[in-house]
Amino acid sequence: MQHFASDNCAGICPEALDALIAANNSGDEPAYGDDSWTHQVCDRIRELFQTDCEVFYVLNGTAANSLPWLGLFDNDVRLRNARHANAMAELLQTRLHEIPGVSIMFPRESNAVFAQLPANTAKAMRARLEVVLRVHRRGRLPADVRVGHATGNGRAFHRRSARVVRDVSARVPECRSAENA
Repeated sequence: MQHFASDNCAGICPEALDALIAANNSGDEPAYGDDSWTHQVCDRIRELFQTDCEVFYVLNGTAANSLPWLGLFDNDVRLRNARHANAMAELLQTRLHEIPGVSIMFPRESNAVFAQLPANTAKAMRARLEVVLRVHRRGRLPADVRVGHATGNGRAFHRRSARVVRDVSARVPECRSAENA
């Protein structure tokens, strides 16, 4: 029986294991991303998404979930623009303890505001997100809106929820949405 409550305890798929074994048996390669395997995968990802982009490898889900936040923060872990807030689903796996320096308890420390969105239905999420955008129109606009994924909290969001986030947040130019549904 597999345990799927977290990506930290899920098994590896056979194809990934085969690729890992092949890479391990292929001989010496330079370290830290300069190896031929990393270059091949990065090129395939760029080809798949049809864009010239940077590809970052991370060890676990916490690192993967925290990475998108880095674009919102300066080097001193302060939001680039103090008028921005951040909206996230109330059961989001990327809880604040996963993001060093960001705290809902001490917003002055991180200069961050996190508005929680109901995660039970797309309708409730839309209503709350629209209120957050309207209330913060004069002050802090959400710069980032996220929908959590199933492996982090055992709950899956319907595509409608992801579309709600995309559609509502698209009305605010400063707001981006990260859909992990």
